[in-house]
Amino acid sequence: MVSLSEPLSYEEITSHLSKDDKIGLICCNCCVRFCGTGGVDIMNDLADRLRADGYIVTDIVPTACLCVHDYVRNARISDGITKMIVSACVAGWTSTARWFKDTEVEVVPTVKSLGLVIGDMRVGRFKLMMPFEEYKDLQGKEWNMMAGATHADDSKIDVPVPEGH
Repeated sequence: MVSLSEPLSYEEITSHLSKDDKIGLICCNCCVRFCGTGGVDIMNDLADRLRADGYIVTDIVPTACLCVHDYVRNARISDGITKMIVSACVAGWTSTARWFKDTEVEVVPTVKSLGLVIGDMRVGRFKLMMPFEEYKDLQGKEWNMMAGATHADDSKIDVPVPEGH
């Protein structure tokens, strides 16, 4: 199962940060990578941009699937982190937030999750099958894979879309 995501702007992410924060970045290399809204390359680019803008980035942690809490729990993070930027869908963000729930660390997302999709690598598309409530109007729409959540105007995945889900 893949969660469709769209990126938050750099300004939306940095609105949670101060120049005094010690910032860690952790990323999932699954759903957000397939959407083109995250993954190792995008995480490294974000870290470079933050550093260039004077932010203190102390940790960069790539993982497999952040929705699997063991991957988060086993990550090695420096002491003193005040913000953890999470490049993952809502499930990965929640798993990371669970890790820091009894701390002062703020967990900052980099994407918004739209819902669950099916994917077809042959046509390079996702079809939104089970949208989250605020995106119900997008059910059945398609996005290009690996394209930063670029919405497609036509349909290439011919499957029925369940009603009432």
